[in-house]
Amino acid sequence: MESAAHAVSAYRQLRLNPDISLFVGPSWSIGGLAVAPIAARDPVIVTGTTIGLEKFNEAGDNVFNLWPHDSVATKALAKLALDKGWKRAAIISNTHPWESAMASVFRDEYKRLGGVESFFVESQNGTADMKTIALKAKASKPDLIFMTNYPELGITGKALRQVGIDAAKMTILVEDPQIEVARGSLEGLLFATYEDSTKDFVERFRARFGASPDLGADTGYDALYLYKDAIERAKSLDREAIKVAMLTTYLPGASGLIRFDRHGGVIKTPVFRQLKGTSRVPLQ
Repeated sequence: MESAAHAVSAYRQLRLNPDISLFVGPSWSIGGLAVAPIAARDPVIVTGTTIGLEKFNEAGDNVFNLWPHDSVATKALAKLALDKGWKRAAIISNTHPWESAMASVFRDEYKRLGGVESFFVESQNGTADMKTIALKAKASKPDLIFMTNYPELGITGKALRQVGIDAAKMTILVEDPQIEVARGSLEGLLFATYEDSTKDFVERFRARFGASPDLGADTGYDALYLYKDAIERAKSLDREAIKVAMLTTYLPGASGLIRFDRHGGVIKTPVFRQLKGTSRVPLQ
C-alpha cells in the first residue's frame, strides 16, 4: 500500500514533464489525501480509482474520484444493523485515514439512530495482537461487531472465533486476501459493496492476465476511457474544457455507469452482501 511521501514524490516526479496533465490515481487514501491538495493548485486533472473519502475529490474542482464515497454505504450499514435488532455494537478500527473515517461515520450514524456503542478501539495500523481486543469486545456484550480495520479483517475474524464471541459481524469492504486469512471465521459477515465489474471486462481481464481482476482494476481501466470520452465530447485537449465535460459524464464503464456529483465524486448505490464460504452473495 502506498505511503503519503511516496505518492507525493511520484506525483511531483511526473509533474516535471510539462506534457502530462491527466493523472490516474493515487489508488489509496493515504496517498490520495496527500496528493489531492497539491494537485488542486496545479494545472492538471487527477482521477482517483479506489479512494472512498469525500475529502479527496473535494480538495479541488480538478480532482475526481471513480470510487464511491464509502460514508454512504457505512450509514446504510448502521441502519441495517438496527433494522436487524442489533442495538449494541463493538467497533474495531485502526488509525489508517479511511478506516478511522468510516469508524467515525458508523459511530455517529448508529448512535443517532438509537444504537449503543458497547466498545470502541482504534489500534495502530498493522496490529497483530487481536486476541486482547477481541476479549475486550466480548466483555462489552455486543449484538454486533463492526470492523473497519480492513488490513486486519482476517486475523480479527480468527481472534473473534478464538474467544468464542457470539455476535453478528459487519464491515464495509472485504476482499479475497482477508477471506483467505480468516479461514472461515468471517462466515456470515455482512458488508456493503457496489455493482460488480461487467461480465465482459472480467472475461477479457482473465483471458489476458489469467486471473480475476482485483479491487480497482475496473475503475483504473475506466479512468482512461473517462478521459477519452471527455476529450471527445469537449472536442479539445484544453484542461478546463475536459474538466467541464467530465462533470457531465454519463458513461457505461467496466465498473458500471459513471456519472459524477458536482464535486467530482462518482455516484453509486451501495448494495448489501453476505459472506457464505468464500462467496459474496446478495443479502436475502
